[in-house]
Amino acid sequence: MYYESDYLPILQADMLKMFSVYYLGGVAVDLDVEALKPFPSQWTGPNTALATCDVVLGIEADCYDDICVKSMRRKGQIQNWAMYARRPRSTFLGELLDFTVDRYERFYVPHGPNETVEVQEIAGSGVIADFVQLYGNFSQPHYLNETATGGPSLMSDKRSVLRIKKYNEEVCIVGSRYTGGGCSRWSECLVNHHFEGSWKKPWKKPPLYNLIAT
Repeated sequence: MYYESDYLPILQADMLKMFSVYYLGGVAVDLDVEALKPFPSQWTGPNTALATCDVVLGIEADCYDDICVKSMRRKGQIQNWAMYARRPRSTFLGELLDFTVDRYERFYVPHGPNETVEVQEIAGSGVIADFVQLYGNFSQPHYLNETATGGPSLMSDKRSVLRIKKYNEEVCIVGSRYTGGGCSRWSECLVNHHFEGSWKKPWKKPPLYNLIAT
């Protein structure tokens, strides 16, 4: 089980962030994330692209090939530094938490001098991307699906929004220009991630997060 790993404090912080958004709603971001637009008016206000979204997650980087994925966890990976829920107890987030806990309980940590496991595989980008694929019941990778009938995909249009409508809830996966790494040069960008890098190695002290709005 993953509790044997030195990454446990980081995992605990990631889980706390998800639990906070699930139980409280609002926006939660890591401490190295800077909000660029006022919330909620320019995030989910009536004249925004995300006006009808009940949950918002975003593509981390435009990585969709076998070369770049070597430095990521998944193609079309979903970032773990900012997430939003319109109201408490989102069905999507509740099932994501169940999925994450199940992954945590079942995950085997290899023991050996050169064996490593990235924390993103348990409570971060990897497991979130896996769950979105499952939850959306997609027949192809989520980033290749049309975001509207005859429309672009998250891969082809970085400003597009993939909407999963299920259980009277609209889950929005936004293209990389909204919350992705380095998106600050684009007008759609909501947050700027400064990449302090706590996920790269075990910390003695857990990285914290900001619950910036509810």
